[in-house]
Amino acid sequence: TNSHLLSFGEYCAAYLFAWSPVLWPQSVREFPTGKERFRDPKKIQTWDAEVEALRNFWQPLWKVRRALANIATYMIFDDHDISDDWYLNQAWCMQVLGKPLGRRVVQNGLLAYALAQAWGNEPEQFAPGQAGAKLLRATEVWSASAGTDETAAATIARLVGLPVVLPDGMPQFRRDAQVWILDHHPDSLRWHYSIQSHCHEVLVLDSRTWRGYPLADQVAPPMLLCPRAFDQQIRWPLRQSQDQNLLTLVVAPTNLIHLRLIDWAQQWSLTQGTVFDNDVGDAWNLHKEALSALLAALFESRDQVLSLIHISEPTRRRGI
Repeated sequence: TNSHLLSFGEYCAAYLFAWSPVLWPQSVREFPTGKERFRDPKKIQTWDAEVEALRNFWQPLWKVRRALANIATYMIFDDHDISDDWYLNQAWCMQVLGKPLGRRVVQNGLLAYALAQAWGNEPEQFAPGQAGAKLLRATEVWSASAGTDETAAATIARLVGLPVVLPDGMPQFRRDAQVWILDHHPDSLRWHYSIQSHCHEVLVLDSRTWRGYPLADQVAPPMLLCPRAFDQQIRWPLRQSQDQNLLTLVVAPTNLIHLRLIDWAQQWSLTQGTVFDNDVGDAWNLHKEALSALLAALFESRDQVLSLIHISEPTRRRGI
């Protein structure tokens, strides 16, 4: 689309526009008018409408920044932090990660997310000697070379979790029980994390990069967490405490259960083979076995569970 982020610089600029005043003008009056830019009436109208939208976004932005600066804030990506429907199904992965441009766009988005969000979530991953510190060093080298250092680029790709590219140009998958998963390098950063206090715990899921894709159907809805990821992100954190009175908050970037109308639309798209039209596969209830396993794991271990879904999506420009 005409507003999609592509380069690493564009992803970083989107974060700066959302969370910092450094790129914004000092006053909304500094925005040029459509008449100052164009003669075509349609272009003038479009320009003025977009400037008005920017003004409406810009004016209350300082309040959001002040709030975020004074409370503990944790982040996790959804699809629009990188690209619409990224890793939706195996076919998407092969079509996008099988091309240099697609692979680089995903890498750029994940690298920007690592610097702007994941670093604050788990700073210990960025301590000396850890994967995050290696990522920071590789980013410095890659940036200093203006993106020409292929060794540094390969290091970044490995550390943000992109799979190896096979000789035929396709991404490498591997088997996990009865599903395919993208082959993460053991050194790659983990995006999921958990937080615990004396009265509550928060499980922040990465239901995007650890999906389990059906073996025989490249467009069928995936398990949003493959069996290995399900253990790492849900079962193991729940076992760290046997206190069933804890309030458990599960942050799931993807929908847990869709509205029935959306389910009907997605089922129709699935039967028609148009799965990308309605994000078919981006909700837990489309894979009933995975949803049942999730609910069972949560309610067998805890008495109070609250699911939080759909948090910030910077690249969709819907605010924070």
